Amino acid sequence: MSNTRLTENTNLTGTSIELLRPVVGHNVRHAVLDFDGTISLIRDGWQNVMVPMMVEVLAETPTTENDARLEEIVVEFVDRLTGKQTIYQMMQLAEEVEKRGGTASNPLDYKDLYNRRLLPDVEQRIAQLTDGTLEAESFSFPQKIAQFDITLAMVIEASVLMQSAG
Repeated sequence: MSNTRLTENTNLTGTSIELLRPVVGHNVRHAVLDFDGTISLIRDGWQNVMVPMMVEVLAETPTTENDARLEEIVVEFVDRLTGKQTIYQMMQLAEEVEKRGGTASNPLDYKDLYNRRLLPDVEQRIAQLTDGTLEAESFSFPQKIAQFDITLAMVIEASVLMQSAG
């Protein structure tokens, strides 16, 4: 186990793991892990795929804005919407296209284009993990994995206790 302990607030010390209620003993019954790529680095660099793609799309509109200005706009909304599903960023892209007098594609089409551009890097990393040329640890944050292990252990233990009590 780690030396991570609970503080008086709602976060584990030294982490951004939010607790809705204080953990006392083994009273954990549910835990939610927001797994959107935050722990895994297999999709690392996705912004370097998404932002240029979106700038290209916006540059095709009748806008007078240069690529540098379009990039500022795209980075702002990509950052603001990070943590939500990718489709929300694509919906914002469609809105930005229309603001500039362009005809927006369906946000799912933008998402498909983005995924097609991102997938080769992801597939290469998966292949390297599969053939052993890269270790899984090179694609994860050790501290977050340790915290996940603690949370998972607490959830499993709570589940076992609930089942044996039931």
